[in-house]
Amino acid sequence: FLSDVQKCSRRLILEEQSRGSGGNKRKRKNASSSNNIPKITLVEKDGDGRGGGRNANRDRQVNVAFGGVSMRINEMHKNKLYSLYQFTLTNLLGRDHERYLQYFPQLLFTILLRYDALEGAGLQSAIPPTVFRFLHTRFGCAFECFASPFNCWLKKSGDKGGTYGSAFGDTDALFGSAGSFFGMEFLEMAKA
Repeated sequence: FLSDVQKCSRRLILEEQSRGSGGNKRKRKNASSSNNIPKITLVEKDGDGRGGGRNANRDRQVNVAFGGVSMRINEMHKNKLYSLYQFTLTNLLGRDHERYLQYFPQLLFTILLRYDALEGAGLQSAIPPTVFRFLHTRFGCAFECFASPFNCWLKKSGDKGGTYGSAFGDTDALFGSAGSFFGMEFLEMAKA
């Protein structure tokens, strides 16, 4: 699955490069306009505006709006998704990934809509990172069978997070998903 994503991204890069060097100097209409990009804004606190408390940063909400549809996500989850996206792009494209970071708002909006359609995006369960660390250290486990970009074991602060299978390979792949668990070739993965 990831090899297909890599092939597609390489093809898109080649197409973009051929358009840029082909002498076709068409101007983009409103190239600086952000009308076709979802707007991501921090939600202002209600009441007195004081954050207070130990979980103030954990409880901050971000609004993602596009085309009259508005979705909210916890700021920590948005940052996690951005890290996963950046990590995946780096693995796929190397240093050439920087220009694709601009697509994060569209991908964030898409994944929020997809999981919201399940009407249970916040009802996912996962074992704690300490259990994943133990399984990885003791048994070499590096794959989550049923996860999502929201609850997968993220590689951070020295943790060696693995890859994961998720419900939606099409939207989740750019956030590190290896595709649907039911389509996995585990024997091939074990050889790698």
